[in-house]
Amino acid sequence: MGFTIKPTEQLLRERGLQKGGKVQKFIDSECIRHMDKYTPFQTGFLKRSVILGSVIGSGILRYIASYSRSVYYNNAGRGIFCTKITTLYTKTSRTKFQKGSACNR
Repeated sequence: MGFTIKPTEQLLRERGLQKGGKVQKFIDSECIRHMDKYTPFQTGFLKRSVILGSVIGSGILRYIASYSRSVYYNNAGRGIFCTKITTLYTKTSRTKFQKGSACNR
């Protein structure tokens, strides 16, 4: 009365959990989908650059746009609320508008 355990690689492969498998591809595509609404859209290249620069299923998502790093650090936390912040700042004062206008760059 014995039993045998399948090799780890085979168990992972049967469940789609190996590197580049169905599960990793799903996670990568869902991350891109959820990040999309927080990615600034002026020409659309920044949103497309993650698809162009990444191998879906590798577990690494890369933005290949040359300005993606500066956009990430300069627009941190603004995302889809960028236009609301700018509108709010224009109603209060010019100095606050200058602070809020960074999201329109």
